[in-house]
Amino acid sequence: MQFDHQRFDTEITKTHRLFPYVIKEHRNRWYVVGWQLDYQAARVFGLDRVMGDSIQLTDESCDTPPFDANAYFYQALGVAAYDEPAQEVILSFTRKQGLHFRAQPFFQFLDDDILVDTEDEFRVKLMIIVNNELIYELARLGNSVRVITPKPLVDKLTTFLREALHQYQ
Repeated sequence: MQFDHQRFDTEITKTHRLFPYVIKEHRNRWYVVGWQLDYQAARVFGLDRVMGDSIQLTDESCDTPPFDANAYFYQALGVAAYDEPAQEVILSFTRKQGLHFRAQPFFQFLDDDILVDTEDEFRVKLMIIVNNELIYELARLGNSVRVITPKPLVDKLTTFLREALHQYQ
């Protein structure tokens, strides 16, 4: 298929050729995931930013690698997997937030991933791709979560929160 797509951060519309694999929903938005023919990589496009009258089905043949959506998104929060490797992220929650996380985790974990479970703290290890969606989720939790490792994630989250605070000073 071929379509025109406009990202949120630009006024420029770009034409993409895609072999679609799957449609995925995240936070009440729908995305098409497929093999981007021009870049020879898996890509994700927000359907709400596809120019509706530009969609064309093509009979172009292509060799695409097999795609397992569950495996592709398994270690990512949201739809931005980026083909980056997952990292070990250790989070320390307040007891109350830890109870919420156990009951409704924003990312899957096993009992073996629980490092501390006391009256004061719930600490868990996640193997997760560090992306903006993770930073937004951690920022949303505010002072009820602290990133222990990795340091680059601590730095990104600190910068994000400082920039947010700066808007109110």
